Amino acid sequence: MNLMNTMKLGVALPYTSARIIANLCQLAEGASWDGCFTGNATWREDPLIGLAAAMLTDRIRLGRW
Repeated sequence: MNLMNTMKLGVALPYTSARIIANLCQLAEGASWDGCFTGNATWREDPLIGLAAAMLTDRIRLGRW
């Protein structure tokens, strides 16, 4: 296992809009967090839309929880 690629810090985001998810992921990356995760809410827009918007980050890992 390569310890340089191990995720150490991740943030679980609240259910919110794609724009806010993208902004929060950019802020998390700027603060040296390793991952950004959002829940799967059926009554809001699909969280994958928000994570796709957050793909403008360079190194942070994105996912659903």
